[in-house]
Amino acid sequence: MSPVLVLGIDGVRHDALCAASTPELDRLATAGFRVPVPVAADSPTISGPCWTTIATGLPAPVHGVRDNATPGNPVRPDFLSRIRAARPGTTTFAAAGWAPLVRPVGCGPIFAGHGFRPLAPDERYDVAAANRADEAIVAATVDVLSAGTEAGTPAAAFVHLGTPDLVAHRDGVGIGYRQAIETADRRAGRILAAVRARAAATGEDWTVLAATDHGHRDGGGHGGDSVAERAAWLIAAGPGVPRRPPSMPTQADIYPLVLSAAGVRPADAGGEADG
Repeated sequence: MSPVLVLGIDGVRHDALCAASTPELDRLATAGFRVPVPVAADSPTISGPCWTTIATGLPAPVHGVRDNATPGNPVRPDFLSRIRAARPGTTTFAAAGWAPLVRPVGCGPIFAGHGFRPLAPDERYDVAAANRADEAIVAATVDVLSAGTEAGTPAAAFVHLGTPDLVAHRDGVGIGYRQAIETADRRAGRILAAVRARAAATGEDWTVLAATDHGHRDGGGHGGDSVAERAAWLIAAGPGVPRRPPSMPTQADIYPLVLSAAGVRPADAGGEADG
């Protein structure tokens, strides 16, 4: 059983990730694995469907989220809810700037329960807002992870950084996009440093996953069927993760990886079959 952190870095195309300078994510990959995880052919290359697949382990035709506006079917709870149900008294943490991940708006909440969102409810989610949100999310996550060993410290967390996606929408896949990915890597590094400090202080052995939801066209934008728009990926390391990645992994495989690392079996929270 391992505490688990999932870093969601929105809209980062796999080839752009590999071309950018990302020492923090590279260090994580060296401890585990990094692998391309194309968005499934039956899923739109849109945040709502992709993050819902990651959160629930279900393909888009089953969970029913086809866009960012309309909720799907409550077929299976997200992995944070599953962990809370299987381990009563366990605290989890979710933070995002993009509201549907943690708020009952649009297709959300993708992660049920109260999640941290630092922006005003009516604030436009653009590049400037995403940057502010990402900074506040990193600070809040570091604070939560540094809180010590008391009961309120999370055993599992999902933390979303959204600026790269907004930059790609505005500017396309160019130098600004690369810089946004590198900034996200530095922000991830502050969180990972807090994980390492906590592990050193408590003896916990954390499992960490980092993933994106979709890629982008060269000119920016997504939602279509191109290879560039489906170019997602997964990095994973820790005691709950095999050193070799699953063969032909999908975004739905992230869900059982998280639950397995957290020591949660399918029968522990509802008994439904896992993919």
